[in-house]
Amino acid sequence: MFDSITLVKIRGALKYIVLYSIFELGRAHGYELRQYIAKLFNLKYVPSNGILYPTLHELEKEGFLISYSEGRKRVYELTSKGIDYIHVNKQEIHSTIGKIRTMFSIINRLNIDKLINVVQTLWEKNVIIPNHVVEALSKKVLEIIEILNTQLESNYKKCDINQ
Repeated sequence: MFDSITLVKIRGALKYIVLYSIFELGRAHGYELRQYIAKLFNLKYVPSNGILYPTLHELEKEGFLISYSEGRKRVYELTSKGIDYIHVNKQEIHSTIGKIRTMFSIINRLNIDKLINVVQTLWEKNVIIPNHVVEALSKKVLEIIEILNTQLESNYKKCDINQ
């Protein structure tokens, strides 16, 4: 589904998001970060621990964060290296966050989140979808992809004309 370059981009974007979120919050534990990120992108769900904590541990290992226990919670703060990184990469971080906001806005407007929920429910209930239904759905999805690709090509042509 994703190639290795795409996964590297996602991990890089996630690092930006986590660093930016901690920068904005000052310090935070995992639950606060998940809530902040969900609010930042107007998500109907919060990012999973399986995504967040490996990123936090990696950033800590790289020296961008420190963590300490506060009661039963692990609290994360930026180090001076993390703060410097935010300042140096501020423009790219804001650009990345803007692109991700746009992407999630499109996903929400296209109701893709609802589609994912239905597919997940079908999977959880072990519902077998007949081949003719899958084929009909596949055709509809390909139509949507064609419409979006047409928009993409149109955008590229506009960029070429303006240059």
